[in-house]
Amino acid sequence: DDHLVMPVFVKRLQAIVQNPFIGRELLVIFRTLGMTDIVIQAEPYALRDLAKLNLMIDLPRIFADLCYQKRLTKEAASRYLEQLTIANDNGDFIYSIIFFTVAARKPI
Repeated sequence: DDHLVMPVFVKRLQAIVQNPFIGRELLVIFRTLGMTDIVIQAEPYALRDLAKLNLMIDLPRIFADLCYQKRLTKEAASRYLEQLTIANDNGDFIYSIIFFTVAARKPI
């Protein structure tokens, strides 16, 4: 079931990403570095194509890793990937991420 697989998947993505909470920390980091006039822009990016997402993060590999780690059964992983494929084929697939851009001034 989606409600069982998704938390395991999200936790794995958080472990893979170097800092999944960087967006919350950018302002403090730049202030600590002595920057001023800090501007942070968050830009959502939505993917509507499962193949493109797999080029970016390789879902089958992630789910295979989760099965290897015994955090998911092969059956649950296969069902979830099949659900994503069906959603993609029906035009219902969407995956989103947020990109952050920071501009600041360093006093001389």
